[in-house]
Amino acid sequence: MEHKRKRKKRKGTNRRYRIPYIRNTKDKNLIVEGIAGSGKTSVALHRVAFLLYRIPNLTSNNIVIFTPNKVFSEYISGVLPELGEDNTYNMTFYDLLCQNLPEYKNIENMTKFISRYYRKEVDDVQVIKYKQSDEVIKDIDAYVNNLLEEIKFISDFTYDNFIEISKDELNRMLKHKYDKFPLFERIHEMARYISYNNYKGSEKNTSSIEKKLKELLNINLDSKKIFKNFYHSKYSKYDSTIKDSYLYYEDAIIYLYIKSLLLGFNTNHVIKQVVIDEAQDYNKLEYLIIKKTFKTASYTILGDTNQTINPYYKYNSLEDLLELFSSSKYITLQKTYRSTDKIIDFTNKILNLKHVSAIRNQSASDVIVRDNVKKEDFAKDIEMLKTKSKSIAIITKDDSEAEEVYNLLKDDYDITLIDDFSHIKRQLVVVPSYIAKGLEFDSVIIYTREDNKFTDKDKYLYYVSATRAQHNLIIYNNK
Repeated sequence: MEHKRKRKKRKGTNRRYRIPYIRNTKDKNLIVEGIAGSGKTSVALHRVAFLLYRIPNLTSNNIVIFTPNKVFSEYISGVLPELGEDNTYNMTFYDLLCQNLPEYKNIENMTKFISRYYRKEVDDVQVIKYKQSDEVIKDIDAYVNNLLEEIKFISDFTYDNFIEISKDELNRMLKHKYDKFPLFERIHEMARYISYNNYKGSEKNTSSIEKKLKELLNINLDSKKIFKNFYHSKYSKYDSTIKDSYLYYEDAIIYLYIKSLLLGFNTNHVIKQVVIDEAQDYNKLEYLIIKKTFKTASYTILGDTNQTINPYYKYNSLEDLLELFSSSKYITLQKTYRSTDKIIDFTNKILNLKHVSAIRNQSASDVIVRDNVKKEDFAKDIEMLKTKSKSIAIITKDDSEAEEVYNLLKDDYDITLIDDFSHIKRQLVVVPSYIAKGLEFDSVIIYTREDNKFTDKDKYLYYVSATRAQHNLIIYNNK
């Protein structure tokens, strides 16, 4: 008999979940590639609501949604309650880094990582491209495997004047008896075994024995030192120096992977469903870490490779993720429900696409392009847009431009500057392009300084910015 349980009453439940991929429970994982405005986030949240309704004993506490930033998390926070469900746990990959790397008090987040590139604060782009690449995974694995082969006890173990164990026996335990454990855990298990066998089943001496065992190894078991040494080893393609006071985002990902290989991944079996939105901006190493952290969960992964804002990494298609997520169904969404046909025609030209708007509005406004913009142009366009829009966004290329525009207009308008930790307000906002992703507004003004125009290498960021507009789009300084 089909399982039934009490749920909050909803209107139109069956109608809401008629779309086949929302109701797909046959495949363990679902990968959705959809163009801008195709409803990917809506699909994700309706799918979460359906799974909560359909799967026995699944609650909102068993689901995590990975979002690109806190602004986006707040933006979608009201949807599930409207569908009759409690909100799930929302987190960013940065949250995962902070949870697992407490030894670093200052870790760069994804937004600052992207901002550093567009503000031209990167010394060598190729070094970061390597750190973000698939290649670095193989190099790290080779480095750690070599460490596991080379590590050994170089002295006999004596303790408390009566325990004596030869280095050969210690190495047999290290390399064979406990070789299924991660390296640090092997030493801990050896210490437990020695304490238990020599103190009548007591493990009270485990900690001090473990400390003594580490002193007898030929390698210093300090995860931070092992991580830093990777960049100076023959396995890394580039030499790199890591500060103790601040960890860049690209280095934090690599450190978490190395640390997890040595100590074991901090697995979470409570989470049964993982949703990853804006999937195109996670590299494969991040996916590997997420997958090993939530190893028993099913996944719903949604994104659009044409909206990639990570300047160091790009998928050909999200189909590339099928090699990481077995038992997956890959589907595409080809129509946009966000923007007018005139806006879609404009954004198609940025990337040479042929997308079709599902909203045919013959009276739609033309896209306006202005050069040599002054403050009075802002004033004229804002006043005009206010007559036809409930939400207006001024989207800049980077955060320094966003601050400039905010300071220019704040005395004359009730305007909000949105950064990575802001509360989302929609009446009139100024926001950097890489924080605007996933959001939508009635009207959008795209602004850059004359000396900071979008170029061909920024075309995906330009596309993201322009596709935030639903009804009206004005372009400043980017003819």
